[in-house]
Amino acid sequence: MKITRIETIWLDEQPNTTWVRIHTDEGLIGLGETYYVPRAISAVVHDVFANLLLGCDPFDIEKHWQNMFSTVNFFGFAGSETRAISAVDVALWDIVGQYTGQPIYNLLGGRCRAGQLAHRAALVQQCHGIHV
Repeated sequence: MKITRIETIWLDEQPNTTWVRIHTDEGLIGLGETYYVPRAISAVVHDVFANLLLGCDPFDIEKHWQNMFSTVNFFGFAGSETRAISAVDVALWDIVGQYTGQPIYNLLGGRCRAGQLAHRAALVQQCHGIHV
């Protein structure tokens, strides 16, 4: 399996969120997400990381992470570059999860709790009996 295309997507309705979609030659599409400065994230993904990823095996996640990090680390260990790595990393894990039929949390070591509220708004809704 090879990576054939990488997309970055952001919407006016969520102007600070960036989604990264990684396409493979077998038709799988991995989805990753990150937050803040979407145009900077997109530039890093397309101008720097695409050259490292296109044509490569999406299963080599650790190799890709090391290559991306070492390529941009001279900028510093935080910022748009790190957020772009995060989105690409999740998209690659999504591809592996789809291929193996496993949720990403199983691939990363398994479940550590039975459940958890994902967002403060969910807690507010639950506490106030609000149903959406």
